[in-house]
Amino acid sequence: MILEQWFSRRFLPKSKQDRKDKTTMDSVPETRSEDVGNGFLAHARNFTINGAIMGEHQQIIQTMYNTITTGTTALDRLLPYTCPDAAVDSSARDPPPRCHPGTRQRILDTLNAWLVDYLWKIFWLSGPAGTGKSAVAQTLAEMCLEQGRLGAAYFFSRSTGRNNPRTVIPSLAYQLAVNVPDYGNLLGHAIAFDPSIFQKTPRVQLRRLIVEPFTLLRAQGHKSTQTPLLIILDGLDECDGIQAQCEIVEMVGEIVRLKKDLPLLWLIASRPEPHLQYIFSRADFAIDCKKEFLIIDADTRNDVDRYLRDSLIDIRTRFPLVTDAAWPSEAQSRRLEDFASGLFALAATIVRYVSDITYGDPVRRLTDFLAFMTNANHVTTTNPLQTLDLLYSQILSEIPENVYPVTRRILSFYQLLTKKLLSIQRICNFLCIDKHEFYNALNKLHALFDIPPPDRAARANLRVHHTSFYDYLHSSFRSGRFHIDLRGLVVDYMKTTLFWYKNIVEDPCYISDGSFMVVAQSATLSGLKWASNDSEEDLTASQAILLTVHAGTWSYFMALSDDDPDLKETLNQLEDLDFRYMLVSKDDNGKFAKFTEWLFSRGPHNTLLHTEPQDELEVTLLNKVVREVGRRMEPVTLPMVKMNISL
Repeated sequence: MILEQWFSRRFLPKSKQDRKDKTTMDSVPETRSEDVGNGFLAHARNFTINGAIMGEHQQIIQTMYNTITTGTTALDRLLPYTCPDAAVDSSARDPPPRCHPGTRQRILDTLNAWLVDYLWKIFWLSGPAGTGKSAVAQTLAEMCLEQGRLGAAYFFSRSTGRNNPRTVIPSLAYQLAVNVPDYGNLLGHAIAFDPSIFQKTPRVQLRRLIVEPFTLLRAQGHKSTQTPLLIILDGLDECDGIQAQCEIVEMVGEIVRLKKDLPLLWLIASRPEPHLQYIFSRADFAIDCKKEFLIIDADTRNDVDRYLRDSLIDIRTRFPLVTDAAWPSEAQSRRLEDFASGLFALAATIVRYVSDITYGDPVRRLTDFLAFMTNANHVTTTNPLQTLDLLYSQILSEIPENVYPVTRRILSFYQLLTKKLLSIQRICNFLCIDKHEFYNALNKLHALFDIPPPDRAARANLRVHHTSFYDYLHSSFRSGRFHIDLRGLVVDYMKTTLFWYKNIVEDPCYISDGSFMVVAQSATLSGLKWASNDSEEDLTASQAILLTVHAGTWSYFMALSDDDPDLKETLNQLEDLDFRYMLVSKDDNGKFAKFTEWLFSRGPHNTLLHTEPQDELEVTLLNKVVREVGRRMEPVTLPMVKMNISL
């Protein structure tokens, strides 16, 4: 008997015809043993059931049937809603930050002791940028993974797009199901019972997908719940939106407070942002939360010094032809340690700067760095972040002046478009930058970025080593002439978007079919600068361009002031755009309507938008609209409370 027949005869409801046929049988049919069934009450007699609750299992049965016949599992259904790149062992984070051997022993001992006695259900590890919070979290996660104590981990990163709060709970549930098979079985039942759970709020998802299954496991005395599992949320301050960050902390605090026997421990690592300090200082967190602030003390300085000395030995081993046993001198080592001042992010950047394989001369690089820092007169600075900023400036200043404008564009757009374009090749195609320009522009930045080689460019991201670099770029006070100006970025983004819109609607495929997706399938966009031998990669690049333009942020136009020198040029580009083929993305959220209001507010003389017909063609079109609508219309007066625009 094939599987579908077996399943339908045992679990699926009979058809209407089957039920009709049954009613035409004798009113009192002969009772046969095979008609009784084989349930656990099949042959029971002379008993009463009080307070019975009958459950509807049809949905679960249908889900089980689909799972068996299609091979779809709970993890398969969960995966699209997760962020695999945020996991502890994700290839996207390889190599992740780790504690250097023999360092950070005090905080690791504190965390390990907490995992043994778990007097608190929440551990908040905070500290300034660059103090090694992520390295501590990663090291602890790997230790717990080996011991079978790691439930799940989510490593946030604003610069790589791992910051969507909607993916947090599904990601944790997915990892928990992989690490705890007993929980995975219950998770499958929860998803089968309510397949729409992925459209619920994070709070509901946390309760249904994690709290309730683990509560049941605990009540049943499963071995997997005898020792609490660790869940890590690292870099919470990089989660998208302050409200989302606060909600995550509040949700965790709520279940810890209400479900004291839940076998889960939570490590949350973040910068000490004011809104997070406020939540963790509330009275309802005082009992259940342990707080540890990473400071730069004598132990930390010793750890950083050890890391620097070991790293210099490693560099000497990697470059035997240009170094010798006496390099670096003791004086150079001490000066490096003084400059690093106990800040791990600074020490790691110094090591990458000196060992940059592009230059291949660590002796000269170390000498140049020490000379620059001495001339900057910041030898005795008490703030290592200022020293880190100086190093960032030094690295950027090494880029030739005629190359830096391209470098600036790449750095600016990469952060702006990181959620839409997932590879450096796609970003370069959007910016009309070819392969040579890209690698030439970033050739001096290996100390700051993990730059994939050309054979990985179609799939790999440009990954910044530490988010403090983007903090530096966005602060004019810290970065000076290297500051990324938001206004300039907005103008550049608008011009590039309009260029691609014009390019798309003039494509022969688009003219004949009027479809964005037809152009994407043809992969013939003339503006693509970085083509590859793989037609599939070209297709992917083309579609990425279309999706980016399709979701163009019209609100950027409204950021321009009336006296902005770029406004006139941008409006001229708009006049060349054929709005007959204009498309508004599903996630527009009224941005195009607001843009239309802004456009009209520039005066009735505007040639792009007006409410009175300007020529005979527009009169004809207006009369046609009136006939279609069936009533007379008056010119609109903007701004309106609500605009309903159909294109």
